[in-house]
Amino acid sequence: MSPMPRFEELSRGLEEDERKSLQRRIRESLSLTDDTGSSSYAAELQNTERKRLVEREMGRLGLWERLVFWFRRLLSTKTDDVVFLKMKLDKMGNRIQRRGGEMTAKRIR
Repeated sequence: MSPMPRFEELSRGLEEDERKSLQRRIRESLSLTDDTGSSSYAAELQNTERKRLVEREMGRLGLWERLVFWFRRLLSTKTDDVVFLKMKLDKMGNRIQRRGGEMTAKRIR
């Protein structure tokens, strides 16, 4: 016998129509159903917009980061923006690891 879902377990004392009404209200409050008809999709940036954003971020680099970027770009066959974005992702990953290292280390194992 499979275990009863948590909602059914908690609402066992309610009548069937009350249970359905409660479930509908919970779904609406959690936005589990899309009643508005809108949907989400992955947006792609145009090349010019993407390039402009990457160049702006590159302009914010400090001296040490510029040196690291230059060295990585020198050793890589990838384009400048790919090398830069990889460097930014590595930096973000290191920051997450430092701040929440205990949690991420447990998830990796």
